[in-house]
Amino acid sequence: MMNPNDRCYFVPALSGLGAPYFNGNVRGSILGISRLTGKKEIVRAALDSIAYQVNDIITLIRKSSDVEVTQLCVDGGATSNKYLMQFQADLLRLPLKVPAVAELSGMGAAFMAAIAQGIYSENILSEDRFEDSYIPKADKNETEAKVEGWHKAINSTIGYGI
Repeated sequence: MMNPNDRCYFVPALSGLGAPYFNGNVRGSILGISRLTGKKEIVRAALDSIAYQVNDIITLIRKSSDVEVTQLCVDGGATSNKYLMQFQADLLRLPLKVPAVAELSGMGAAFMAAIAQGIYSENILSEDRFEDSYIPKADKNETEAKVEGWHKAINSTIGYGI
């Protein structure tokens, strides 16, 4: 059974820390391990790191532009993980939409080729392809505390150096 109070963080800077930090000298770390931390908690921390990184980028977009982010439409293999999708919606405090087809990039390229050949009209690009949606459910204070822990983990990892 996974420990719900575990505050383990995985910073996946395996070849440097990407956006919005952009530090190629940082290497990955796992922080906050306790005697109760096991394999499940480390796997959860790795999944959570994806959502934390997206949250960092969306936070930067919100702060540096006049663009109002009202929902997030996602794709890719990670969208099949319902835990991750709900955690992402909770962190961002935004609705999240997941398509029926996980890899929309390939589908988009195929549609563009078909449009160029006259097989499809551009209207095909307007069709709703979303199958699942997630709305924020977690307590805002709880998610803010988790994000604060993430930023402490990031700063500790950057401060460690190599």
